[in-house]
Amino acid sequence: MALVSLSEVKTALGIVTASAEQDVFLNRMIDLADQTAREYTGRHFSSAQFVEIWYAPAKVTTREYPIISVDAVDSDGTTIAPGSLRLDARRGRLWRPDGDAMNWAGTDKLTVTYTAGYATIPAPIQEWCFLLIDTKWRAWASSRGLASGGNQVSAIKNPAGSGVNYATLAGIGGTPADLPNYIAGAPPSAPD
Repeated sequence: MALVSLSEVKTALGIVTASAEQDVFLNRMIDLADQTAREYTGRHFSSAQFVEIWYAPAKVTTREYPIISVDAVDSDGTTIAPGSLRLDARRGRLWRPDGDAMNWAGTDKLTVTYTAGYATIPAPIQEWCFLLIDTKWRAWASSRGLASGGNQVSAIKNPAGSGVNYATLAGIGGTPADLPNYIAGAPPSAPD
């Protein structure tokens, strides 16, 4: 699951419709946001299942958190019922079932299968994604002679380089299909 969906990005950026090329670009930016978040934080935010193995652990803190569920636990070949563990799900900490201590001393190999991440991505993380994607979207649209914005196009650059602003392409009496001709200097078609 991505941190944000294509429809959420379009809503956040005020994009009513987009071409297939624009959708491809936005999907690439969604993937970039996911990858950047993972690389910067070292964490996966979307929920997924993970398996971790510790050798002679003193304390056990999972790499991924928050923990949604502990699915299986094996301590030196013995299965431990996941429900018998004490768990700090928010921080990814596991305690032995036989006491309050987080100490796993005496365990040679501990294997834990768990599901972690967010079933619903928190709003601040999504907002960060929207900001990153918006910055990339504006640069991409500008490089194609378009200003990013709501319905279709909000500005068209003429060949001389100055901007001619319109609320939408329909504001000049054309349709999105007319945009390449307009940029090339041909007049847009008359609206029906």
